[in-house]
Amino acid sequence: MKMSKTNIVVTGLALLMLLLVTVSATYAYFSGNQNLGNGLTVGAETDAPASFTAYTADQIALNVSAEDMAVASTTPAVTDNGKVIALLSSSSEDSVVHCTYDIELVWDSTTQYTVPSMTFNSDYKYELSLKGTQSVSGDTSGHTYTVTTLNETNLTDFTWSGSAGTVGRKAKVVTGAEIYSKSLTATTATWNFVLNFYSLPADQDDITGKSYNAHLTVSNVVC
Repeated sequence: MKMSKTNIVVTGLALLMLLLVTVSATYAYFSGNQNLGNGLTVGAETDAPASFTAYTADQIALNVSAEDMAVASTTPAVTDNGKVIALLSSSSEDSVVHCTYDIELVWDSTTQYTVPSMTFNSDYKYELSLKGTQSVSGDTSGHTYTVTTLNETNLTDFTWSGSAGTVGRKAKVVTGAEIYSKSLTATTATWNFVLNFYSLPADQDDITGKSYNAHLTVSNVVC
């Protein structure tokens, strides 16, 4: 059956209107759900767009020699430090912003620590461990502010993603760290991490002379 010219025009206009409605709805959806500044997802608790930045101030490198294993001790024989600094500010004075973020330890060398095949006295808890403390400066008044810390944790107790011996293999070492601000002047959270090696009354030849290199990075930022 042939359609009349009038029917063809009406059908064409209807399809055009449907296309316009679809495009408008799609644009409204993505406009309403886009991230604001620095790729952050701004949540309901945020009164104004947040400006969040973070950087690593130091790489972690730990070199263990035979001399470091001479005497077993419950205090570290070798240590190295790493630092992460996070900053958050509001887009206007007295407008509250609140973010959470994770910190990951990422291997930079193919030489990586694996679970040791040893047994030792319960006084000795770790061979390699990581701990982290946080200090905060800035105006966070009016909030119950929780300062997260990483208690000393055996490196083998973290959940690692990626194959052993692969550069870029990582583990989440801090989850859901909080930072608040209600000022144009940024709140600063400074994390100081310490990687420790302990000399144990056991065979530790597996890590003698090896060099472990890693860095810390911030991920999963939600504001």
